[in-house]
Amino acid sequence: MMMVSLPGSAWAQAALNGQVRFSDGSIAAGVTVHARVLSSSTVYRTTADAAGMYSLQFIPGTYSVGVDLALPSFTGSQTLVSSLPISTPTTLNLTAQDILLNGRVVNSSGQPVANVRLQGSMSRVNGWNYLSPLSGADGRFQVRMIPGIYSSMQLEPYNPAYLMAPLPDQTFSASLSREYVMADNNE
Repeated sequence: MMMVSLPGSAWAQAALNGQVRFSDGSIAAGVTVHARVLSSSTVYRTTADAAGMYSLQFIPGTYSVGVDLALPSFTGSQTLVSSLPISTPTTLNLTAQDILLNGRVVNSSGQPVANVRLQGSMSRVNGWNYLSPLSGADGRFQVRMIPGIYSSMQLEPYNPAYLMAPLPDQTFSASLSREYVMADNNE
């Protein structure tokens, strides 16, 4: 669908622009910014550039504004502003409400285990998140995530010497480090 902006039209009067950052202050390049019209199902989207800058043009109205994140090991969406009336060009810098999980996967002897995927998901009214980081040769991984209660958590090894390990639901509310222990097929 092609949209045409005419001088003096309502379309040309409303705009939203700014910069997107993660909660640690780093630039959120490649993040999708969405503005959803509260009175309909219309959603406007744009992608932040390498400097985290974004720009949307749309008709005046009241919008919820948020970000969609599709990063390695992390896919999610969160609403950052639930109701924002916009009728003129508006600058809105956005900060994703994310935390960092620094993890390490080890076997029962404390040795690092590579190629283990941590999986889990979180869903709430103002956002959702799906995790899938993979441990490196040193057993370590790092993933950005939206704070919340994660369910369907499990460790999925790509090495047949280890067993898949279901994990209990976990609440993540601040950046942290966590160690996960894998059981091998002989245990």
